[in-house]
Amino acid sequence: MSSHQILFVTLVRHGETIANKTRTVQGQADGCLTKLGELQAQRLGKRLADKHFDAILCSDLLRTRQTAACVMKFRPFQNVYLESLIRERAAGVLEGRPYGTQEKLAKAAGISSRKYAPEGGESWEDVRTRATKFGEKLFETFLGRRENNAASRGRLGESASKINLLIVSHGGFIKEFVNQWCRGPRMYPNAARNTSVYQFYVKYRPGSATPYVEMINENDIAHLEGWKCTEPDQEEACSVSLENLNIDNILWTDMFTGFQKQPVSQM
Repeated sequence: MSSHQILFVTLVRHGETIANKTRTVQGQADGCLTKLGELQAQRLGKRLADKHFDAILCSDLLRTRQTAACVMKFRPFQNVYLESLIRERAAGVLEGRPYGTQEKLAKAAGISSRKYAPEGGESWEDVRTRATKFGEKLFETFLGRRENNAASRGRLGESASKINLLIVSHGGFIKEFVNQWCRGPRMYPNAARNTSVYQFYVKYRPGSATPYVEMINENDIAHLEGWKCTEPDQEEACSVSLENLNIDNILWTDMFTGFQKQPVSQM
């Protein structure tokens, strides 16, 4: 049996927002879910209702907090930890502009769209840097810093254990998390659908100090398939209350450092 912990990450995008509907850039502005987005998030909550999560992390922007509030209706006694590292790409002066504006400006300036940063905003490479920092922070907190596999034996004995996390974030961040930690032959596109589910296994291989990340589910909206919203006001702003969102102001890195789960064989 393996002697190290396994991290199972469920990473989801927020529900539809007004800016998504109008195809305008939100960046880090506090965009609000539409009524459709609220219903999408509720269906996501039902899908995840019987899943156990040891910790729930959420971007601190309004649309992700609203999405988390819908999900948490089905798990009202669990706390949520806010994390600014998993925000959407900051668009600066391009907030409120049509989709594709950044690409046009980058081309006009003779700069790669990945390296182009609008005034007051971030480039995609900046977001990838954040995704790198967040991943390192996440893996060290829940898996520990591994110089070699003997370190894991010291903490956990000879049993393997699985830690389950839920993370509520944004399409742009998801794109760069995949680009950084699940490197493929081509850059991963910014294609995450509203409330789509991505799932990853993270573990340390014997003798390796670098975590191995495998994406096992990608852009999954099974909870929306066969469903059609019939609400007449589905394009209007939602009325999601954040009162049931139990925000824990303790830093999650402090709360969960050294965290250990029961062995997999006992779960």
